[in-house]
Order: sequence, then C-alpha cells, then structure tokens
Amino acid sequence: MKIITTLIFILYMFTYLNVFLKNPGIPGREYYSDTFKFENEEDKKNYQKCSKCHIIIPKSFKVVHCQKCGICVIKQDHHCPWTGKCVGKNNLWFFCVFSSSLFCFFISLFVSFITCLIFITDK
Repeated sequence: MKIITTLIFILYMFTYLNVFLKNPGIPGREYYSDTFKFENEEDKKNYQKCSKCHIIIPKSFKVVHCQKCGICVIKQDHHCPWTGKCVGKNNLWFFCVFSSSLFCFFISLFVSFITCLIFITDK
C-alpha cells in the first residue's frame, strides 16, 4: 500500500506543478489592440475586444476575462484557489488528473490509517 500511495502522491505533485506552471490559455501578444491589424472591415464582426485588458480576439476562442487574475483566458473553466491560477484550455487536462489523484491520495491515506488502527488494536 505504501508504494501505491507514494506513486499517487508523485502523480499528484506532477500534475499540480503542471497546472501551476503551465500557461492556462492566455492569448499571445499578436492579439493586443496596439499591434493587431484587421485585414478588412468584414473581419471586425468575427472579433471581440475585452474592455478590461484591451485585446482583440476571435469570437471562436471563447475567451473569458478573469477578475481575480486580471487576464483573459481561452476556454476558461474557473479560477482555482488551490493553485492561484485560472484553469483554461492548456491546463484543464492536468487539473482533472490533479483533482482525481488528490482524491485517490486521500482514499489511500484513509485505507492506510484504518489498516494501522486494525493492526494496533489486534496486539
């Protein structure tokens, strides 16, 4: 059981670091309004501008402005208080594995605790 718990903990830490360090889906510099150029007037209706950070992005990106981070994130799921970052297009898979591995880690700790209690009371 100790090996399984250790492996789950390693998976948990690996995915936590990826959620924390990976870009959640912040649009690149090419979308900032001072450098962005429309090819024609017809293109303007396919784009939207964020009123807070003034980026111009395609409507197909489904960008949401995070009030806590002060940035726009492509396909934002939520702002995670445990990592202090947004969860978006680029780190959503790691967040799902992170959450699942954390749950499995707590289950394995609980099983280890119960096993220790049974072992101690049998003596």
